[in-house]
Amino acid sequence: MILKIRTLLTYLVIFLGIDASAQTLSGFVKDSATGEALIGAIIKTSDSKKGTATDTKGFYKLTLSNGNYTLIVSHLGHSNIEKN
Repeated sequence: MILKIRTLLTYLVIFLGIDASAQTLSGFVKDSATGEALIGAIIKTSDSKKGTATDTKGFYKLTLSNGNYTLIVSHLGHSNIEKN
């Protein structure tokens, strides 16, 4: 059986946190074909030191120290997506 793999559509919204040395990244992860929220999708930095999972509405929130990061979004049955 061939599993049709769909890409993840990720909306990343950056907000500045209260602490000037940290930033909060938040957004939603949805299936690009259906638009449905992906529950339990994993969002992590490429060095795997920080990560989180989406809630029942596909929402995530990740607090990182200032810097540049590559995020990896993964979900069972979907291709991984990397975003700088």
